[in-house]
Amino acid sequence: LQGLSGIAVGGLIPSVAALMNLWAPGGSQGATYGLDNSVQASARVVAPMVAAALAAWVGYHAVFAGAAVIYGGAVVVAWVVVRNLAATASDRETPG
Repeated sequence: LQGLSGIAVGGLIPSVAALMNLWAPGGSQGATYGLDNSVQASARVVAPMVAAALAAWVGYHAVFAGAAVIYGGAVVVAWVVVRNLAATASDRETPG
């Protein structure tokens, strides 16, 4: 699970950076990247503590089941987004 998470994050972080570059107002990309890096660093500090507390409270099996549900939901969201983008792209290419 850790290896798959690493692969996913390795593809996710550059994608998020590219989207932030597109969506940030002109001249504020640096501040946007700084905020993103601050949030990521904070998450790397807080997430292990929260996960350990959660595992101690509900057990490790529940934590892994919860992670599976979250990853499954992310797959469904990604599938719907890609499908909608493909439909939008095909609508733009169709003359009429």
